[in-house]
Amino acid sequence: MSLDKLVPIDNLEEARLNNTKVYIHNEHRFVLPILRECQLNGDLPMPCNLILLDAHPDSSPFNNENGINATDNSLSQSEFIDICDQSLAKDDGNWVIAGFETGLIKDILIFGVNRDYQSFNDDLYRDRLGGVHKIFIFQGFPVDELHSRGWLIDIPKMGENQSKMDIIEWGLQKGTGFNFLNQNKNLALVIDLDCFTIDWKDELISWPNEFFEAKFIKEKGSLSWSGSKFIKALLPKLGTITIAKEPDYCGDMETSNKILNQVNKYVFKDKLLFNI
Repeated sequence: MSLDKLVPIDNLEEARLNNTKVYIHNEHRFVLPILRECQLNGDLPMPCNLILLDAHPDSSPFNNENGINATDNSLSQSEFIDICDQSLAKDDGNWVIAGFETGLIKDILIFGVNRDYQSFNDDLYRDRLGGVHKIFIFQGFPVDELHSRGWLIDIPKMGENQSKMDIIEWGLQKGTGFNFLNQNKNLALVIDLDCFTIDWKDELISWPNEFFEAKFIKEKGSLSWSGSKFIKALLPKLGTITIAKEPDYCGDMETSNKILNQVNKYVFKDKLLFNI
């Protein structure tokens, strides 16, 4: 694959979840060449929409003063990897905006942020070429929006929430209720394992299993959704899944690997095939 350069510099490895290719790596900024690889291979549209699980929105400014255009086929993946390594923030805090600016990402839903980050005016970002991108930031997880008048199931406020629903092609279907409206593979699920950490007495530790059970196993509301049921329904629409271990933001690599095993168990029902 043309991502070979990421193996030594980002510990990239491939895995699978049923028929969906999964990329596991260390530093989140390198998700951009991974997404681009999927787009160049026809597994995702260019640009594509993202569902992101992350403790941080990674939406700090990115100055594309050099006019980097990742949609240009003359730009090799090796060159683009170098750009991401050298031009993006080393704390991985601006890759979302870089994805907007370079033509790889259209719109994004961000779940699981660890505090109240301020989004952009009207939840919109305008890139240097005038393109408009929707970016919605939530402290909760998808299951939190699937009960108690959450925006994923709130019929009275469907009009107000339509712009969010459109990103993932979600809506109300006659006879079946709220669900994904089609199985077009046009989304990427992007995960940062720091989403599942707790800052406890100045130490980063992994979520207790009870937290995973609450957000992914327990069914909530009259529609009996759980977080893992939502992921299962989402799978047919995914062109890829990426998982950033981010050991510096999980405490260490041992904690990252522990969280990865928990994610496999509680989020993916032990269906993720990987080697760590």
